[in-house]
Amino acid sequence: MPDLQRQIESRLRDAIAAALGAEHRDADPLVRPSTDARCGDFQSNAAMGLAKQLKRNPREVAQAILDRLDPPGLIGQSEIAGPGFINLTLTAEVLARQAQAMLADPRLGVPVTDAPQ
Repeated sequence: MPDLQRQIESRLRDAIAAALGAEHRDADPLVRPSTDARCGDFQSNAAMGLAKQLKRNPREVAQAILDRLDPPGLIGQSEIAGPGFINLTLTAEVLARQAQAMLADPRLGVPVTDAPQ
């Protein structure tokens, strides 16, 4: 089962490089699961840190990143919130595939750990 957060991070890195230049490709996209379902499935705080480095408005940096984000097949909706947070909502198809993969796995997608507690 593919890790959705890593897929989003990869696409955001590509968008950051396209929007701000290749020298920013290694910037951490700071993707985290959203703690509020009203704000989407994942959130990125990358624009605020990058804006500070570039001495630009965080919302403008966030918009530049979103303008170059390649969402098809993964991200259904994206928006800028507050001072420059990027909220991302997965497509229904992605969520359905993840649920089906979990149902087909006897461990529900939870990997085995070397150090169980």
